[in-house]
Amino acid sequence: MHGRLGHLGRIGNAVREARRAAGMTQLSLAISAEIGLAAMRGVESGIGRITSLNAVLNALALEIRGRNLAEGSLGHALALARKRRKLSRRQLARALNVSRNTLASVEAGGGSMAELESYAAAVGAGLYLAKIGEAKPFFVNAGNSSSHHGWETPLKLGVSLSEAVGGFDLDPCAGSTNSRLARVKARVLLTVNDDGLHAKWFGTVFCNPPYGRSLPRWISKCATEAERGITIVGLVPCRPEYAVVA
Repeated sequence: MHGRLGHLGRIGNAVREARRAAGMTQLSLAISAEIGLAAMRGVESGIGRITSLNAVLNALALEIRGRNLAEGSLGHALALARKRRKLSRRQLARALNVSRNTLASVEAGGGSMAELESYAAAVGAGLYLAKIGEAKPFFVNAGNSSSHHGWETPLKLGVSLSEAVGGFDLDPCAGSTNSRLARVKARVLLTVNDDGLHAKWFGTVFCNPPYGRSLPRWISKCATEAERGITIVGLVPCRPEYAVVA
């Protein structure tokens, strides 16, 4: 089994589905994982500790993988993904509004599930659950950058918008992870390979989505994230049927 994770609590939801598929109750799984019932509930709510999550996954013969992560331990792979994006711990911590020690804890295999999911989303990890030993599936994701549709953000407009909001924290539809090539400057850049549509957004976001058939999904995503309190500046075509008030 595998499924995309990224929103806060998606790992917990996936664990709950796996438990039910195995015909187990929360109590029986907690006993099998040798953790308390409260810790078990925390895992399924997405607010548990990584140590509790790992115990539950071991009991279910599952593991967390990243579609865009290197092989090896999850924490180490996340650190490599961060470095590949040329993000220091200080820069990523500022973008996620957490401490550098928090990121260090996640990279060491600790921390909380919420911290793990936020980190993973910011580096485009593409987390999913898989059976231990299962072959890695081939992923095909939806187009992410409007540059593929000939509608890349004009450079001057990108600069003006960034200055107006004091800088962007995230661009989930970036044409490149290279900040020098990106039309819109943001601390974290997610491209077509990172599937920003399913990532957890944070801070102040710039979104210039693809103008093809996936556009309604991106508009819906903007509305959902805005309801969580995320500030979003969107560049979308003038189509009344896609109008969103946020």
